[in-house]
Amino acid sequence: MHVLEKLAAECPADVKLAVTAWVFKHLLAHLKEPGSYRHLIYDRLGFDTDSYTALFDGLELSNAFHDVKTLHAAREFTKKQRIGEMKPALELCDEPDCFDLATCGTPAGNRYGRTCLPHRP
Repeated sequence: MHVLEKLAAECPADVKLAVTAWVFKHLLAHLKEPGSYRHLIYDRLGFDTDSYTALFDGLELSNAFHDVKTLHAAREFTKKQRIGEMKPALELCDEPDCFDLATCGTPAGNRYGRTCLPHRP
């Protein structure tokens, strides 16, 4: 078992919850105002340069945040133009006349249905 996995497994539940909430808070801030991977780990999370390699999996996540504004714009355009064919790629509700974000998933035959909360089965 990797040392980080071992530490997480041994960590008290309340500490793990607090740390996870703290990380989510800073990831959300990074999502809303993207910056470099270095900005995320050094400025937002407060680590020093020795953490660069240990946290390297965060690079892909940090880079993905740069496209969020484009994703939101694409969803708004799709909703305004009522382009149903784009809904699966943009994770919008499966219901024909709904263009809200799909936040619920349900097995539906040979696929996985995606709906907004009001259309959840």
